[in-house]
Amino acid sequence: MTGLAVVLGGATLDAANPAATIFKVAAGTFGYKFFGLLLFAAGMSSVIGSTFTSIWFLDYTSRKNENTDHNRHYKMAITIGFIAFATLIFCFVGQPATVLVVVGAINGFILPIALGILLVASRKTKIMGAGYHHPAWLTWIGWLVVIFMAYAGINTVLNLL
Repeated sequence: MTGLAVVLGGATLDAANPAATIFKVAAGTFGYKFFGLLLFAAGMSSVIGSTFTSIWFLDYTSRKNENTDHNRHYKMAITIGFIAFATLIFCFVGQPATVLVVVGAINGFILPIALGILLVASRKTKIMGAGYHHPAWLTWIGWLVVIFMAYAGINTVLNLL
């Protein structure tokens, strides 16, 4: 709403950073610096959140769920390595917007694969149990969504090249 109010008030947004311009127009220098603080906090929460999600996944898949000193050191090393790897990617690529677009495109491939796995699993009585019967129409719509998402992901990657 603030952005709409700023634009309707006649302010021209800076094309290089329109969101920061909104904060600067609305609250002056304090707003501009506050925007920087919010952006920093969002970035840090993303780094921490994605790191611990990835570590949890690696821990779960490796079945090292024991609470031993060795396992704690293993998790700490993986956490530090993950953050260092992400930092190196940023240092070598140097363009966070480009990295976000590429990672988003890669994520576009993960989603149809995951949905396809879920659709296959929904038809297996060994997984779902004998009492569950997945409706055929949901399966067909699900496969249409898989095809559409895969097509969209491929098109996105081809447009990036």
